[in-house]
This record gives sequence, C-alpha cells and structure tokens, in this order.
Amino acid sequence: MIACYYADAVELRLASEAELKAVPREDSKVLARLPIGAVFRLLENKLGWAWGYAADGWVGYVKSEALQLD
Repeated sequence: MIACYYADAVELRLASEAELKAVPREDSKVLARLPIGAVFRLLENKLGWAWGYAADGWVGYVKSEALQLD
C-alpha cells in the first residue's frame, strides 16, 4: 500500500542536511542523505521523527528538527 493514497502530504523543505532512515531510530539503516533545501513530503510527525517521502520517491524517516516548519 502507498501512504499517499490515505493522507495528504505536506510539502516542506529541509532546514539542515538529514539522513532518511528506514525506521525512526538513530541506529537505523540510512536510505538516503538529503541536502539542505531538499523537498520532503511529510505524512506524520511525532516523537521527534517525521515520516514521509523525498522528491526521489524514497519513503522513510528524518529527524523532525531537520524540517523547516515555518
């Protein structure tokens, strides 16, 4: 199942570089490294982790603090 069929993503940009992780843990596998300014489509944000997908289609988690929320 694809999450975007169930929730509207909020398009944000990264305020700092971030690692896109497979699961919301520091020791998780890194799926991609996202640069400052990269688009991140947010689906959920809780407990310090944001779940969504990057412009290249990778789905995963980034630290919430990396997102530009203004």
